[in-house]
Amino acid sequence: SLFMRYYNPSVFLIEMLINSLIGGLGIFFWLKRFKINSLLSVSAGVAFIASAPFYNNLELISTQLAMAFLPWLFLSMDLMIDSQNSKEPWKGCFILTLSTWLMLTGGYPGTNYAAFL
Repeated sequence: SLFMRYYNPSVFLIEMLINSLIGGLGIFFWLKRFKINSLLSVSAGVAFIASAPFYNNLELISTQLAMAFLPWLFLSMDLMIDSQNSKEPWKGCFILTLSTWLMLTGGYPGTNYAAFL
């Protein structure tokens, strides 16, 4: 296939870094919701990226992908529980749906094409 021809260790590294960035940003936005200092939020995001689920099993990209969307699940639950603003539960529902879908399908494009076409 065309995708597998160009899939090499460099592409795997880029995919791993993007998954790590998604997880780190999720922790950052979740902690900023609690009005925590930006430096501490960035530090927690980096600590989450450097945790064992990301780098313990590098050959299992699905484990890393599932862990990357875990902070987004926490953020979405927090948005849905805190209903002071009428728009926030809808944002939380959207984030929950998207992150759960990407966790379960592994972000594989073929699954998304089959489900939404």
